Amino acid sequence: MGSLNISRRRGVSLVYMVVVFTVMFGFASLAVDWGRVQLAKSQLQQAADAAARFGASGLENGSAAALANALAVGSQNSVDGSPLVLDPNNDVAIGTWDATAHTFTPLPTGSQSSANAVQVTAHCIAARNTAIQLYFAQIFGMSSCDINATSVATITYGMDQTFSDPATSNPYLAGEPPGTEASLNNPHNSPDYAGTPSNPLQSPVQVSGIPIVPGSALTFDSVQGGANNLDCRRLRRCRTWQERCVRADQRRHGRVPRP
Repeated sequence: MGSLNISRRRGVSLVYMVVVFTVMFGFASLAVDWGRVQLAKSQLQQAADAAARFGASGLENGSAAALANALAVGSQNSVDGSPLVLDPNNDVAIGTWDATAHTFTPLPTGSQSSANAVQVTAHCIAARNTAIQLYFAQIFGMSSCDINATSVATITYGMDQTFSDPATSNPYLAGEPPGTEASLNNPHNSPDYAGTPSNPLQSPVQVSGIPIVPGSALTFDSVQGGANNLDCRRLRRCRTWQERCVRADQRRHGRVPRP
């Protein structure tokens, strides 16, 4: 009778051990495998973002350049220790992005001249032998985990605009009331006068009609034209004074004979 009770206790202990170890492996799988999958998801999303952005930057040079850019950057990013491989036929799409509806519409090859966006859909899946391998979860029959990430990047094309502003405008008269004087002894106007919108005289002319969107970048490629606001007589006097100083220094050092 006593030996039978001992056997029953040992059987119950074995059941408890199996349950406890199962729970322990479950927590280990949650800590190790789940953490690894989440890290791989972050890496995959970053790789997709980078590929989409660099792809969109190549749209100015055509859809082929955009596709090449996306594939190149994808391979330069690692996911779970391996370079990301993008399928050029299925993972990269070139099309248009509707900023109002927040939708991406792919365009067929040959009709992508109006494209303004690149969509990259990255996969690490068992069908491609790139799924994230699991360790402790294999006890529960899960050997790998599929992950996916999608990113869309757009490009805004700049516009070339030409505006003219008189080079003789005096910046010191900006915002000053009509009749204000500035820049005495100016060889062009002595002095310069602030005018009115209909007759600006030497006041800076306000340029209007520039299509600027808030938050966009504004650059100046070139500034053409010029105005001579320097007194030529003063310039000649400065040069003559410099030449005299140089000659006097050379005479002190015996380099130029005194005339």
